[in-house]
Amino acid sequence: MMGGSLGKGRGGSQVVSWGEKGRVIQKYADKVAELLPQIPEPKPAPAAKPRATVSTADELAKLAQLRASGVLTPAEFEAQKAKLLG
Repeated sequence: MMGGSLGKGRGGSQVVSWGEKGRVIQKYADKVAELLPQIPEPKPAPAAKPRATVSTADELAKLAQLRASGVLTPAEFEAQKAKLLG
């Protein structure tokens, strides 16, 4: 060990007695022990919502409706249909 010896500190915990360095370390450890209970516990992450399963047929029907209503051009419809069908 580097010039120190283990001993019992306050509260029965072991501390290293290194003169001034030991006092600084003990002061730091005491402050950590004081502040640690004030730190709130992390909240668990919310559970992931299950994704709704949509069939390829449903997606094609929606695309056909968009094409029929003029939102999609025939070329856009064909491009999206090709993506869905892989």
